[in-house]
Amino acid sequence: MRVLSVLALVVALLAGASAARADDLSGAREVLALTQQRLSYMETVAAAKWASRSPIQDSAQEATVLASARELAAARELDPASVADLFQAQITAAKQIQLGWGEEWLLYGYPADRPVPDLSGVRPQIAALAPAIADALTRTGRVHCVRNAYASLMKAARATITVRFADDALRRQIVEALLHVRPEGRRVPCSGI
Repeated sequence: MRVLSVLALVVALLAGASAARADDLSGAREVLALTQQRLSYMETVAAAKWASRSPIQDSAQEATVLASARELAAARELDPASVADLFQAQITAAKQIQLGWGEEWLLYGYPADRPVPDLSGVRPQIAALAPAIADALTRTGRVHCVRNAYASLMKAARATITVRFADDALRRQIVEALLHVRPEGRRVPCSGI
């Protein structure tokens, strides 16, 4: 009888671990989908910067985004540095995509019939995604425990992050940063779930 009780406990723990890890993978996939949404605004951002002859690099805006990411992380008991690293990867990707649009317009010209977007109208829409990304990150604490997590997330990133000028190097940087996000303190161990 005692052996059956111990066996039942082990099975329950393993089932809980699998469910927790599946939830973590689902949270990570949600982060990728929100990253795609964020990056989908970069054509508009690039167009606004193109029209105003503003540089792609905007250090003040990047500092604001990273400070906000750290605050969102702290409020959710996530490690602020690891969350800021993910947002930095998204910023790097955003600049790559904006540069891609800029290069295309240098070669082929900016579409004459396209209205010039207002950057001040787009930034709040992009900023509104940050809390959703942080919320999804709270469900990724053990994603590193999922077997083949990197391969699974790269496959998901290829299917999800499809904006023009996104490549595998960009996706890899985002996935690697995502896998390093952790709760405040230290990484949650895979055993003892």
